[in-house]
Amino acid sequence: GTAHLDAISEGELKTMEEEDEGRRAERTSLRLFQTDDARGGPPAKVAPPGTAALGGAAVFDRGDGHAHEGRPSGTEFDVQRGNLAGHAGGRARCVAAERVSAGGVGNTPGFARLDPATNTMAGFDVEYCRAVAAAIFGDANKVAYTQVSSTDRFDQLASGVFDLLSRTTTWTLSRDTDLNIVFAPTTFYDGQGIMVRSSSAVYTIAELNGKSICTTQGTTTEINLATYFADKNLTYTEVAYVTADEVRNAFFSGLCDAYTADSSALAAVRAFEPKPEDYRILLETISKEPLAPSVRRGDEDFFAIVKWAIFAMDIAEELGVTSRNVGDMRDNSSEPAVRLLLGAEGDRGTMLGLSNSWAYDIIEQVGNYGEIFDRHLKPVGLERGLNAQWNAPVPGIRYAPPI
Repeated sequence: GTAHLDAISEGELKTMEEEDEGRRAERTSLRLFQTDDARGGPPAKVAPPGTAALGGAAVFDRGDGHAHEGRPSGTEFDVQRGNLAGHAGGRARCVAAERVSAGGVGNTPGFARLDPATNTMAGFDVEYCRAVAAAIFGDANKVAYTQVSSTDRFDQLASGVFDLLSRTTTWTLSRDTDLNIVFAPTTFYDGQGIMVRSSSAVYTIAELNGKSICTTQGTTTEINLATYFADKNLTYTEVAYVTADEVRNAFFSGLCDAYTADSSALAAVRAFEPKPEDYRILLETISKEPLAPSVRRGDEDFFAIVKWAIFAMDIAEELGVTSRNVGDMRDNSSEPAVRLLLGAEGDRGTMLGLSNSWAYDIIEQVGNYGEIFDRHLKPVGLERGLNAQWNAPVPGIRYAPPI
């Protein structure tokens, strides 16, 4: 405390500062060594034979471990930073493979969809993978995208099949502590809802007592449903499936009375139905669902890049920087926060082990938070609500640390 600090002489304090500076220099040298070593490794086979290339990215039919063939080996990593000797962290693996290796789902309207006509992935969750690629490579298309289910996504992330999970995943304490993963900042604040047919007499959750409800196995959705109904002394019959597609098909085929998922997912699914008016989303929500990307625990350098890629998109919207004006703002803005964000001054990129154009590249190629929301979520009927910036005319709760 204060008494201890007062007792330290100026000479001792100077020595402590010099030692701390030395440790920072060692960490910087280590980071550069890792990057150079990774760049010098053999070329990686990013996509196995038969993999579809999607907009400069590769999509794997299943997570079979081949996404990281050719990764560098033998590189020493700082154990204190959580990377074991001989096992590259996410950033070094991305550099070696010349791709960000990401896991997600390809059939959630608004969040991630595979367009069969163009064979490209698009959606709100996909944009965050592209943002990380833009930050690291200056090219948002350098993403290898692995399709994963709700039941195997965490195991595949933890085991190294891919390095970044961006798949409408709820951040919870148990997941944060038990699964060897760590969550990046929330990208979408959601809540769990329930959808029924408009022709039914159900307008409240209580009126679902004794009915059948379709849900997805291995998700917080399944747990929340059971908890809520038990708390309210209600009963229901669970009709559970492994994939979201199976759940949707079961509901629209009449195999259950109701369909529960994140409210955003329900709105998106309904919007793509031939007659959206045939389905009603109940007004009640039964949970908080902060959706966020995640990385393996201990991969601190890569985690910092993912975090600040997300923050940069929020800060850009807060400051009025868009993909359309980013060049003009970099060259002509006198606002310190804008100049720091876009690399016109300072060394914020260097602090992350990136080019100082890292945030500029994200905003130019991907956009700010509002742009990707309007591009993907607004067309399926979602409004900003809680996901508005703190300084918006109708404020939400999005708030990034200062640059």
